[in-house]
Amino acid sequence: MKTKYLLPPVFKKIGWWASIPFVVFWACTLLKIVPDEWQFLYSEFFMNLFIIGFVVTLCFIAFSQERDEDEYIARIRYESLIWATIFNYVILVVASLSIYGLDFFVFMGVNMYTILILFIAKFNIALYRLRKSA
Repeated sequence: MKTKYLLPPVFKKIGWWASIPFVVFWACTLLKIVPDEWQFLYSEFFMNLFIIGFVVTLCFIAFSQERDEDEYIARIRYESLIWATIFNYVILVVASLSIYGLDFFVFMGVNMYTILILFIAKFNIALYRLRKSA
């Protein structure tokens, strides 16, 4: 099946490898294990670089073709995207009812990645199950 909106399959590998430094930076930021001499990483430039880089790598992973892309995989992709969107907004509604003040803005900063992360997780789990059953 020819799709016009998906990237070539090589972008998935590029996305996985390029996301490693962003995930490490994100984990170090959350765990607050950044040494004092590396505090420059919290500057606006590096935070913007992190946001852009992480979104681009997640998009590379999420929106690249499979090598054996067909109608059934396209259906799995569609269903995974719908599921991720619904689940993401359920999380957003629950968070908006239970998180207030500045913590909500911190949550929203994390929430901008969750739809792509949920989609990637659901799509890859569904692909794994498909290939395992075949």
